[in-house]
Amino acid sequence: MSDNLFGFTDDTKITLIGAGGAGCRILDRIIASGIQGVKTVASDSDTASLSACNSPHKVQPDGIKSCVEGSDLVLVLAGMGGSTGSGVAPSIAEAAKSSGALVVAVVTKPFGFEQGRRLPAAEDGIAHLKEHTDAIIVVDNNALAQGITDEAKALKKSDDAVCQIVRGITDLITASGFINLDFEDIRYILDSGEGKISVCTVGIGEAEGEGSAERAAVNAIHSPLMARPLGEAARFLLNVTTSADVTLTEMTGAANVISENVSGDSDIVWGHVIDDTLGSKVRAALLAVYPESAAVK
Repeated sequence: MSDNLFGFTDDTKITLIGAGGAGCRILDRIIASGIQGVKTVASDSDTASLSACNSPHKVQPDGIKSCVEGSDLVLVLAGMGGSTGSGVAPSIAEAAKSSGALVVAVVTKPFGFEQGRRLPAAEDGIAHLKEHTDAIIVVDNNALAQGITDEAKALKKSDDAVCQIVRGITDLITASGFINLDFEDIRYILDSGEGKISVCTVGIGEAEGEGSAERAAVNAIHSPLMARPLGEAARFLLNVTTSADVTLTEMTGAANVISENVSGDSDIVWGHVIDDTLGSKVRAALLAVYPESAAVK
């Protein structure tokens, strides 16, 4: 871990790939959020859909390998359940993995109103992704959208969650902050070793006002996406994002909240990112890692 007061970042090469229609849509939202220090690639077998994407790099799935060569970290974004995302994402991840990169998939499962045949297809796609990734983060849209009846609002909430998850990882390396991480910190958390897959859950919490950093961490723990007990996780990655006027003591308080709620032998790596657009708000993104066999069940 590198302490960083001046915005210094390392030369890690990060590639972000949107696979299929949903993956490309989410990629566009991440680009619009102002993400920096990453290469973005849109990949879809539908040429019309691909041409509409905002990424400067657009390729058919069979041409993805040239786009990931030299990458240290590749994140594959996809919506599971449709024929493109579920079918293409595993092959894209396989190409990225063969290049030697650390490969992380961030994918969504169908909403309740669209499940039907899509849910079995999503489960099958996720199972095959596990064969070709080092870590997988599954956003359960149905859990995330509880209480939301408007389809457009539910879709936006899902896209925003994936955007925050991706930036919760990449910004720790590429963005300025009081405590930045390097690629080896990220690899340590996400790589469970040969023959294993890091199945991850992510909780996102926000708060403002007095004690906002600690309360954001509490809200992350109780996020609807945190579907598994924290005590079963082996490792944790915590991103605390604030404006520049939050103290180190406040940020440390957020990390202490996590320590108090997990197993005593769990490893916790945490970092800080400055985002002055948040104003008085603090955002905490907590990623929990559950190592499993990479074999398809």
